[in-house]
Amino acid sequence: MFLLLTHMISPKIISFLISVPSAVVIESSTMFLVFRTKWAYLFNDDPEVVSVVASVLPITAVYQIFDGTNNVGGGVLRARGMQAIGAWLNLR
Repeated sequence: MFLLLTHMISPKIISFLISVPSAVVIESSTMFLVFRTKWAYLFNDDPEVVSVVASVLPITAVYQIFDGTNNVGGGVLRARGMQAIGAWLNLR
């Protein structure tokens, strides 16, 4: 049914629907970077563990951006009925 209605949805609404999840991804990635020294204290009090978590969280923040972009793109392709393209891109 969504494929039948895509010509009725304005490009402004579509860009809004793509930009909101992207903003959430960027926000969560920023939270990983800003609170990287405090994050581990939520789960552990060992200073060595905290330092390891603080050194790994910047990598996680970068991964979060690419993973979130992949999820948004996959959702757009799925909604457009182009699941085969999304599957091919994920397997490459």
